[in-house]
Amino acid sequence: MGVPFHRNFSKLRLEPEHAKYISFIELLDVPTTGNKSENKKLFFELTDLKHLRKIDGLVRGGGHKLFFVSGGVLENMKIIRKKYKNQYPDLFDWLNLPQGDPNQRFSLSINGNKIKEIYHFSSSQIHGQIDDIRTDIDEWLT
Repeated sequence: MGVPFHRNFSKLRLEPEHAKYISFIELLDVPTTGNKSENKKLFFELTDLKHLRKIDGLVRGGGHKLFFVSGGVLENMKIIRKKYKNQYPDLFDWLNLPQGDPNQRFSLSINGNKIKEIYHFSSSQIHGQIDDIRTDIDEWLT
């Protein structure tokens, strides 16, 4: 699983200076291998609330950053939001904000940042999206 991920990611031709403006959201703050669908219980046990709140703060915080997030991660964010709704009612509440065309992939602008849904880099479907992601990055950086 790691080789296709890294091979596909490298096709974006990102440089270290892009990190200030471009982010790819992952919910775990620990290295992983394999597929979370093999053990969803373990995946949710490994989530760290402090890390999740940091992600939420970065998305909300402005700073002209472009965030890419896979559909599976978005779905897990919704589950996490529901789980912590009473304890942290604002956590990922931007997932409920109006966005563009509901028939399109998730895309939302918030406080000068933008969040766009993409395929996961380990998915074969990402091949058809690499050029679009790179175009989004180039447009964001200009």
